[in-house]
Order: sequence, then structure tokens, then C-alpha cells
Amino acid sequence: MSQFLKNIFKCMFVFMLLVLTVRDIRAEETAAPEENKTFSFTLYPCPLPFRWFSAEAEYAFSNNFTLAIEGKYWDYYETDERYDWKWKRLETSLGIRGYAQKAMEGIFAGIYLNYLYLDLELDDRYFEEISGQAKFKTFGATGWIGYKWIISNAVLEVSTGVTYYALGNAELTVNDSYTNETYKETSPLKLGLCWSGIGLGLGIAF
Repeated sequence: MSQFLKNIFKCMFVFMLLVLTVRDIRAEETAAPEENKTFSFTLYPCPLPFRWFSAEAEYAFSNNFTLAIEGKYWDYYETDERYDWKWKRLETSLGIRGYAQKAMEGIFAGIYLNYLYLDLELDDRYFEEISGQAKFKTFGATGWIGYKWIISNAVLEVSTGVTYYALGNAELTVNDSYTNETYKETSPLKLGLCWSGIGLGLGIAF
């Protein structure tokens, strides 16, 4: 079985755990008076098989709006016909979410400002004398929509969005130590306007 299929099965397994957890919480929930939550911390476990870590903290500062701070880290590699690519991606985001009914629960839409740091490495698969490395810093903006459930103190969130980064393509300088020549290569990691995927979050609120 390919690594891609293994990752898909891992994501499906994590998603099923989320669904079963929420079902059990609902079954055990008592008829206690409703309490408004003002803070939540959410992890997004599904990307973990792809070596992508993502977490978000959210604070309700009014009846319908929250302030959100998110952090992402991605340690990834990819191989094409010629090169082995490796990159480390660190991203921090600050955003505001607006909820249709009340803060921290139900349908929401948000806008985030992002700071992205990339560390790229390239190794030639055939000639060890050829390699490259580059570091990039860029900014972006994200539009995000979703739905958030709070059951007792547990959080379940499903969301998606699109992101635009000022850096469209990440190019790096390749050095050939044998011929002392340099040239440019474009990373397969595409930025610019991109889909941010589907977020399945599990967390705690209080």
C-alpha cells in the first residue's frame, strides 16, 4: 500500500474518533444551565500523518465576535524526476471571527492575517555536488468559514477557507560545486492563491 493511501486511512481513523467522541459526550451531557464560554483551545489532528501540526486559541471579546491566534508547523519532503525537496514551514496567524448566533458556537466566518516562514532545501538525486537552500518570509490573508460545536466543555469544529500569499513561487539558488555554476529552480510548493483544506478540530472550551 502506498504512503498516500496510508495517510488517507489515518485521517479517516482520526475523523471517526472525533465523531465517536462527540457522540459519547452528547450521551453523557446533563441538563445543567447553559454557560457561555469565552475561551477555547483547538487542535487539528487530521494533518498529523502528513507531519503538519496546527493549533488555535480563541477568545470571545463580545457577544458575536472572537479573537483567534493560530500556529502551524509543517516538516515535509517531496521527490520529482530530478531533485529531492525538503521544506520546513512555520506560520502564525491573527484573526477575527464573527458568529451568526453567539460567540464560540454555530456558523462563523473569519478573516486572518498570516506571517509565513519557509526553509527550503534541494538535493540532486544523481549528483551530490548539486544542492541548494533558501529561506523566505512572506505575508498572507485567509478567509475562513465553518461551524463550531461546544458540548459541555468539548469543542468540535469543521471549517475551510482560502489563503493568498504575497510570495507566489518560491525560487532558490542551486549551486554546482563541481563546475562552480549557479542557477535558479522553482519549488513544487505553490503559494499565491491556494485552498487551505478542510479543518477538523477537537479541543476544550471554558
